Amino acid sequence: MTEPSILGTGPIAALATPAGRSALGIVRMTGDGVWDIARNACGDTVSAEPWIHRQATLVRVLDAVGNVIDEGVLLPWAAPNSSTGLDLIEFIGHGSHAGLDLVLQRFIELGARPAKPGEFTRRAFIQGKISLDQAESISSFIDAKTGAAARASLRVMLGGLKSELQSIQHILEDNLALVELELDFTEEELHVFDRTSFIDIVSGIQKQVSQLIRHANASRFLREGIHIVIAGEANTGKSTLFNQWLGQDRAIVNEMPGTTRDYLDAALEWEGIPVRLVDTAGLRKSAETIEIEGIQRSQYLIEQADVLVWLIAPPNFALPDEALLTDERLILVRNKADLDSATPAYNEVDIPIEVSASTGKGVDKLRDHILANILHGASLENSLGLERRHGRHLNSLQNTLIQASELATDGASEELIAIELRRCLSEISSITGEAAGEDLLHRIFSRFCIGK
Repeated sequence: MTEPSILGTGPIAALATPAGRSALGIVRMTGDGVWDIARNACGDTVSAEPWIHRQATLVRVLDAVGNVIDEGVLLPWAAPNSSTGLDLIEFIGHGSHAGLDLVLQRFIELGARPAKPGEFTRRAFIQGKISLDQAESISSFIDAKTGAAARASLRVMLGGLKSELQSIQHILEDNLALVELELDFTEEELHVFDRTSFIDIVSGIQKQVSQLIRHANASRFLREGIHIVIAGEANTGKSTLFNQWLGQDRAIVNEMPGTTRDYLDAALEWEGIPVRLVDTAGLRKSAETIEIEGIQRSQYLIEQADVLVWLIAPPNFALPDEALLTDERLILVRNKADLDSATPAYNEVDIPIEVSASTGKGVDKLRDHILANILHGASLENSLGLERRHGRHLNSLQNTLIQASELATDGASEELIAIELRRCLSEISSITGEAAGEDLLHRIFSRFCIGK
């Protein structure tokens, strides 16, 4: 059961900067009476004149017996024009964790409660300052591992997803109103709902939602990275390709098959997307215990991959097992293209890319091909950093739009079309938080750090 205080507007306080040595540190308070708490903490070291919204003041924070704890800048924010929508105080002091903790404890002694993880942002959501998707993007922005991931989260934080969904929501609400109006005036035979126009409108919305779904799919890789496994038979140039992408000789390369006995992995970044690149042992029959173990590990890594780059090369040009040939993660690559050996013709097997890992020819093209497959047409230039939860609701929204369009096409009753439109609006509300339950809010905000 949720504590009543977390839903209220009482004063809460927390460190807003992480522990450690730094030039500056911040203690935040928000809620009813925080200006008074701060003034009491400063005692007679500040003038009696009222503080002004967003006007910085040099202050000294005192302990219970009047000793100075720290000197710094106090910045007051008046409701509703603060980040939380409530009165807010930021004390910017020296970056001593011990000193900042003393300031925090003084604020708590004077009436503030220690904030829970994400409680500042949760209050901003409850006060209507931000939508739920914007709140989630704050956490994603803090956790971003690359510049591209940070920019994608920032676009959502600034309202990129919210504005798209509001546009769709308004159109659906207008059409639902027409459907319900027609239902209300059935006996008068008033026809205000145009099915042909409705089908065209829904088709346009579906295109918008499809683009958002592409953003959601790309966001997973911006957050978590791409796990790329290089595989193939022994001596097909896997380690050479691995080294080429790394730009250094990390893996030992030798003409003798079976040089790589265990896997090697490395972290790099492609166009702002984190990449975990894995070089595996060549798959072949072997009697050596160590090599057999390496091959077994290779097979396990293949199962875990987001992208499987399978190299074929002369003289064998060996394809993977039939099960892998139909795997959507598979990219077949003809290596050693610098050698004068024609690639055999395979029935119903497309080998779109040829590279020479030793010279580097075609390697960048292969990288671009992998990124295009992963992003599914989404551009990182204007990508929105969406959560897995958003993707699930967007897919449900898309399926419900299809259902509504089919009902209109088949001449189904307005009642059934209205049901699907309400479901569409419910999916949108689940993303923005208008229909969010307490369990969902707890899961989202508990992931935040304290003080945010």
